Parts: sequence; structure tokens; C-alpha cells
Amino acid sequence: MNIKFEQIPLLECSDIEVKVKQVSEKGCVLLLYKTARTDYRILNKLFGLYNWKCDYKEIKGNLFCTISIYDEEKHEWIEKQNVGIESREDEEGNEKKGEASDSLKRAGFTLGIGLELYSAPFIFVKSDKVEVVKKDDKRYELKDRYEKFYVNDIEYDDDRKISYLSIVNSKKVVVYTNGRKKSTLDTKAPKEVTSDGEVVLSEVMKQKIFAKEIEEQKEDEVPYPEVKSDTAPNVLSKLTSDRLNSLYNGLTEEQKQKFIAWIQNKFNKFAIRELSEFEAILSINALEKSFAKK
Repeated sequence: MNIKFEQIPLLECSDIEVKVKQVSEKGCVLLLYKTARTDYRILNKLFGLYNWKCDYKEIKGNLFCTISIYDEEKHEWIEKQNVGIESREDEEGNEKKGEASDSLKRAGFTLGIGLELYSAPFIFVKSDKVEVVKKDDKRYELKDRYEKFYVNDIEYDDDRKISYLSIVNSKKVVVYTNGRKKSTLDTKAPKEVTSDGEVVLSEVMKQKIFAKEIEEQKEDEVPYPEVKSDTAPNVLSKLTSDRLNSLYNGLTEEQKQKFIAWIQNKFNKFAIRELSEFEAILSINALEKSFAKK
């Protein structure tokens, strides 16, 4: 099977792990990496269970992994090889296991699997986003040593390089963002006109605003009397959609431009996934009050 580089799947959020590399008084440095499981999944997806294999060989004390892909056209095995590095010592003796896993991941890089990780930005989470405490006179550590971080959202440019990255902690709070989402609202085409002349918000804008359905609601927190705690998300989206269109259509041209600018700024400043339905509704309420005074 002749696979082109462009056909190798880019890593998704669930394929990428995040680890703490360094902790200082001002925050912590994070690194993105892939596990061998990701390479297995992508290799199986691209070549099937029986058209690839891996082999390990020790050369001058270093463990090398060779990934072989069977080329049906040439009727031969195509090999890619790389060397691994031992993991840190632990009480269970997993150093060699870590070396084998690392060599496979590195061999996977030579095939193009996860190469985009090398384009990751320098990820520094400031101390106002993560609690840091002094470990001794010279070193710092996270207050919660079991804190985990996850890739919340990631996008790539046409060169397969990371163009947008969002990372959350174990409480799903965004602690780091870099770049600008491709799906950021387009102010050049903020509205559409129906056949009967009605001006409505564009589908692009709606999709971004409703990107994440509300997960939990409390009846006294929702500014709609008809919305209950068990209201279906699609019903809430419809109510929000109607409210947005009603608000937009009632604005002057100058106010519409301010409205669009506000939406644009909202999505430039925060990750889309941070903007829940409830937050969107509250923002609309604030806008309505603001425009009502003008």
C-alpha cells in the first residue's frame, strides 16, 4: 500500500498526552507527547493488522525499533528504524519497557506519525493558573502533585503544524492557549439574508456560539422561565438562537457592528469550548442591557 505523507492522520486531542517538564516559582513548563498506543492505532488504521510489523534489536547497548510496512506494489517490506531512551528508574523495573516504547514512538516519527508535535509552542502555565509550592531551598513543585493536564483543543495549518492549542487541567479549566482558531468568527460575513428579506445570524456564527451544549443547569440560574433543569440542549439552543436573531435584528447598523466586534473579541480571547450555552445567554443579557441604554 502506497501511503502519502498527507494521508497520515494528524493527532487528535485524545492521542496527545501532557506532562509537567519543569516547575518554577512563576509556574510550570508542559510538554506534549504521544504514547506507543497512538502509533499502534494509526498503523492499524492505515495498513491493517497484518500489513505492518515491528522488530527490536540491541546495537551497541542501545535498543532500536524497526517498523516494517509491506508494499503490495513492490512486493517488499519498507523499513523505518530509530533508537529509544530508557525511562527513569522505578521500583518495578520498567526502564527497558520504557526504552522499547520510546524506540517504537521514534520509529513512528520517521513514518510521519505525530511529527506535528515538534511544532508545538513553548508551553508555560503561569502560577495564577496552577498552584506552586516550595519543595526545598532551590526547587518548586505543584501543590497538587497529582494534577493532570489535557489537550482540550488543537488545530493545524496547511503545513501540518500546530496553529492553535488549548490545554485544561483536571477540573477542565483552561490554563493555556496559543494561536487563533480557524473557526474564529468571520466578521466579513456575519449575517445572511433569507428569501423573504429577513436578516439572520450566519450558520458559522451560530455553530461557534453553540459549540458546546450546556451540561448542567439550575432553574434559578437560567434567564428563561420556560427552561427547566431537564430542558433538552437542542431546545435551549433554539431559544438562544431566537434570542440572538431577535437582538441582532433590533440593532442599528452601528450597534450591529459593535455586536459583531464583541462576538469576535469573545472568541479571540477564549477557547470555543469555554463558552457554554449558559455563558452565551448571560452575555446576550449583558448586551441587551448595554444597548438598551444607548
